[in-house]
Amino acid sequence: MHWFFSELKRRGVFRVGAAYLATGWFLTEPISSLSQAFHLPPWLLTAALAALFAGFPILLVLAWLFEIKDGVIRRIEPRAALPESSPSPKGNFDRRLTAYTIIMVVLAACFFLAGFFFRDFNSEKSVDPARVSIAVLPFTDMSPERNQDYFAEGVAEEILNLLIRDSSLKVVGRTSAWAFKNRNEDIAAIRTVLKVSHVLEGGVRMANGMVRITVRLIDANTARNVWSEELTRPMTDIFALQDEIGRAVAQRLRGTFTPTQAAAAVSLAEAEAYDLMLAARQKMRIRTVPEMEAARDMLQRAVKLAPNSAPILTLLAESHLLLSNGGYFYGREPYAEAKAQAKALVDKAQAIDPSNSPSYYLMALAAPTTTGARAQLERALAIDPKDILSLNFMGIMYQSEGALDKALEAFNQVLSVDPLYLPTNMNLAYAYTALGHDAEAEAVMPRVQAVYGDLPLIRSSIELIKLLRGDIAGALAASRDAAANADGSLRNQAVLGAALLLLGERTQALGLAASEVERAVMSGQLDKAVDLARASFASRDRVQRADIALVGDALVRAGRGNDFLRLLGPLEAEDFAATLGGDLPMVLPGLVVALRAASRETEAAALLAVMRKRLNAIDALGRPEPYRAFLWAQLLALEGENAEALQRLEWAIDAGWKGQMNWPDRTYLYVSAVSTDPAQFPAFTQFRTQPDFARIRDKFWISLNAERAKAGLAIKR
Repeated sequence: MHWFFSELKRRGVFRVGAAYLATGWFLTEPISSLSQAFHLPPWLLTAALAALFAGFPILLVLAWLFEIKDGVIRRIEPRAALPESSPSPKGNFDRRLTAYTIIMVVLAACFFLAGFFFRDFNSEKSVDPARVSIAVLPFTDMSPERNQDYFAEGVAEEILNLLIRDSSLKVVGRTSAWAFKNRNEDIAAIRTVLKVSHVLEGGVRMANGMVRITVRLIDANTARNVWSEELTRPMTDIFALQDEIGRAVAQRLRGTFTPTQAAAAVSLAEAEAYDLMLAARQKMRIRTVPEMEAARDMLQRAVKLAPNSAPILTLLAESHLLLSNGGYFYGREPYAEAKAQAKALVDKAQAIDPSNSPSYYLMALAAPTTTGARAQLERALAIDPKDILSLNFMGIMYQSEGALDKALEAFNQVLSVDPLYLPTNMNLAYAYTALGHDAEAEAVMPRVQAVYGDLPLIRSSIELIKLLRGDIAGALAASRDAAANADGSLRNQAVLGAALLLLGERTQALGLAASEVERAVMSGQLDKAVDLARASFASRDRVQRADIALVGDALVRAGRGNDFLRLLGPLEAEDFAATLGGDLPMVLPGLVVALRAASRETEAAALLAVMRKRLNAIDALGRPEPYRAFLWAQLLALEGENAEALQRLEWAIDAGWKGQMNWPDRTYLYVSAVSTDPAQFPAFTQFRTQPDFARIRDKFWISLNAERAKAGLAIKR
């Protein structure tokens, strides 16, 4: 052994090995820095280290066999072949090698120390939690066939949901982060739009029962990697893997996220059910009936594989509701049956997991009263205060009660989490319009349009704002153009139908009606409409309030107020207003007329008091607005304030009222399936023979015919 070590020293193996290691250290430091600066894949540094280690034994063998002396490479003679007094092989090369080694060590040490100032090597430096925010971008599908996009997105969303639980982190909502999918925006652009300090991006590949996830946490201010990792696990460990990534990211950001317990491995059947759920969730977001039907089929298969999964049960319940013909939904299946199916599934989900906040949101969506819906939403938000679906719907509930200040507060809470969430941006624009804040309303949609582009949902929302502002011809032209370009948006269909109806084109609007009740009312088949709406009247279900509004309005205008009252049964003013919802739909003044005709003055006075209270509350928040002025005119006429009623009516028409209501819901776009002529509103019956009313009514028809002319329609009346 003594001979071996002395021979290593004589042949210079120690010198060459030290020089090689110093060179390797020196090279890995800039490679590490460059990989972060230029977002190079994490395997690059690993490959470089592997190559250096692989070359080390080869170099040692060469150093043992050969020497460089006086610029010549020659084989080293064994000690036995040399005279006893022969010196060790030395020369200028050895001295140069020693100097080179010292220089490499110094340079590598400098790079290493500099790294403490410019990169994060898991140091314990503190981060101000108030300044930490993160956007989780949709992960990339890394499968060769590119057919696992739904799975990649689903994994990213689950990690996002885990991070949202950390109260010390500001996590941008899914919609805003997903807006940057496939846009190739740089980190600086994402930081500017979303106002975040960090971005998490990654890729997913699933094959042969294994899932590989590559993640990279990026400092949005410097565009440098904070942390990157590639993890491969069996598909049965997918939940544990998502938890592991969530914990690692939160710890890097100095958050406090700690799951109550690590997620356990699941069976192959449960893993397959999870895969089906992610695919179904992506389809349901498209919001077309065929896609939602396909999603429901997937979820039914998933429930058979994982019967005790609360998220799958809840999503299946939602699919039943979305495919029903309820007022908020998209399909034609009977709402009562869908609601019963959804409730059974939600009850089971809540028994399995009482902390499943989406299940409470779902029950709020189908709750028969506004009060009941709000109670369910409060339970959901107690579990998850950042639940944007519940916050958005809470805003809608406040909006339906005329509490627009609370509605704006709820909508802004959503946008603080998910600034580009489309439904809330639309609701915000509608609320500003109802308050008469036109400039604020007009600024909302272009902001999201700049990010999303010309999406059908954005186009139809802009059309709807035109409609609410009195530009009926403009809304009609835009919605017709969208329909001609194969825009299958149900909202676009609603705007198109409403514009036609407001312009008096009932025959064309009839073909766009969403329900049998609407078609019966619009075609004058009131008895059929009554039969179709009996269940809605009996349940007073908030989701079916369109039936009550449309049928009730038509009955009162046809002189059949008693039929309306019989369908309603016992009446409590506050409860009835809550049932109808909305910014007091047109049917309420007609109901007052029906109550007075039946000598039920006390109930009529109570309804008028509710109407006045709500209008005063909105007036205190906003500026004068045509539809609200029209409601005031009806209220004042019913209270006997005739002169002021006519003044308000004239102002409303001068300001742009042509029959439209300030409300986004399809339920109220069909303001009246009978007529928008002021003379046809029951509250103004007493004015029909008065000259001032005739003059004001002429103004209405002049204004409406001007819109008809813009739309290429003939003069009417």
